[in-house]
Amino acid sequence: MKGYLSIREAAEKWGVSERRVNQYCAEGRIHGVQRFGTSWAIPDTANKPGDPRKNKTHEPPKTMELYTGFMPLMSTSFAPGNCMETIEKIPNGPKKEIALAEYYYFSGQAEKAMQKAELYLTYSEAAYRLSACLIYVYACLSMGQISHARYALNEIKKTLADGAKQAPPCPSY
Repeated sequence: MKGYLSIREAAEKWGVSERRVNQYCAEGRIHGVQRFGTSWAIPDTANKPGDPRKNKTHEPPKTMELYTGFMPLMSTSFAPGNCMETIEKIPNGPKKEIALAEYYYFSGQAEKAMQKAELYLTYSEAAYRLSACLIYVYACLSMGQISHARYALNEIKKTLADGAKQAPPCPSY
């Protein structure tokens, strides 16, 4: 047929086996292919289908988009020894306060970390609330305050449960 290739012609043109071309046709991977009885008519302008495994893009989990701003200090790159300079550049507000709580915890000042984080355990923005709760839990455990740590763990559970209700479905890989 004029304007069409046979399975054999397409296989030679694309450098693959006839069986592979037949699979492309059966899977609908060739644009404009038509079936006539038991034969396939492949447009002579059709391109060889690409490898679908190479076309997949792996996106980060969508649930993290719900928590932008999570652990602001850990999410910021800075040169060693310049942590406080980095924190000072953050505008005043919850992001700066959480970053300070992180700094206090990671510099061995658990009590100060608890005090900073405690103010944000029920904060309206989930990212800051989760950050505060995590810092608070670890700081409380360091200080032997198990009941306070349990409270913050329950806040984490509530926040994540609320976030799961809002999150788009996760892609299956």
